[in-house]
Amino acid sequence: MRCNKTGFPNGSGRRLAFTLVELLVVITIIGILIALLLPAVQSAREAARRMQCGNNLKQIGLALHYYHDSHKCFPPVGTTIWDTGKMEISWLCMILPYVEQIAAYDEMKKAPDAHHATLSNQVAPVFLCPSDGQNEFDYSTLSTVGPERTVNYNAVMGPGRDGRYLGSDSPPCGYAATDGVIHMYGNARIGHIRDGTSNTLMVGERITDLRLWSKGWQFKPDPAVYQGKNIVWPMNTDPSVLCYRYSTKPGGCPDESQPMAFNDIDFGSRHPGGAQFVCADGSVHFVGETIELTTYQDLATIDGGEIAQMP
Repeated sequence: MRCNKTGFPNGSGRRLAFTLVELLVVITIIGILIALLLPAVQSAREAARRMQCGNNLKQIGLALHYYHDSHKCFPPVGTTIWDTGKMEISWLCMILPYVEQIAAYDEMKKAPDAHHATLSNQVAPVFLCPSDGQNEFDYSTLSTVGPERTVNYNAVMGPGRDGRYLGSDSPPCGYAATDGVIHMYGNARIGHIRDGTSNTLMVGERITDLRLWSKGWQFKPDPAVYQGKNIVWPMNTDPSVLCYRYSTKPGGCPDESQPMAFNDIDFGSRHPGGAQFVCADGSVHFVGETIELTTYQDLATIDGGEIAQMP
């Protein structure tokens, strides 16, 4: 009797393929394994993105210290004074030489204003959180040369306690706090941070209603600050409860939400559970969104005398 390659006689009746039921079982098992593995892969990717975001903030913190070494103070949140004349620029523009963006810095100094089309439509990757990627351009009416790039890291101007803020009564954009590290006066020094540099927030993450990165602030006649915010509301505020009155998001704010001033738009991130901040000593911390608001505001002042430590 002639045998086949498997060693069994031809015509023995042994099947050489899977049945439909067996294939379905194998496919089901593979699907379950993928379903179990996918969250772990996504978690690992988010951990990598969060680490990159932390590295970005670390570079920004170091850049601010290099700026302090050169100018003997931290930069203002925005200024209309430039070496070549009157311009309106943000603190991000001022630290460009310290984040390896000297060419962009030199080019911007030649521009007639801070909204130079070729520069406002570009932004250094160090100013972008890799977990966001959903607010690339500013489509608001504030943009002057078309859609301009936005960034995810804003200065912490402070909570504005004890009358330490700018603005008239009931300003449309809210008050501009001056009790933080980076504010409109721009004269804070290391020696002024009496609450401790390791316990004072300097720059944090933002993801909602972002504005063009090169613009600092303007009076209309009250201050509207584009790359700095007060700490007035909790992180990652639910827009159905609190929402910027003139939101650029589709549909704007829900009718039942409480309006939020432009200068008070909350800090937050797409990292689960909170946002990252760089402190005045250059250290980076993840702050949980459940932090008590009073403690959160204590960490935003430079010399409030509060006994508060990073959680």
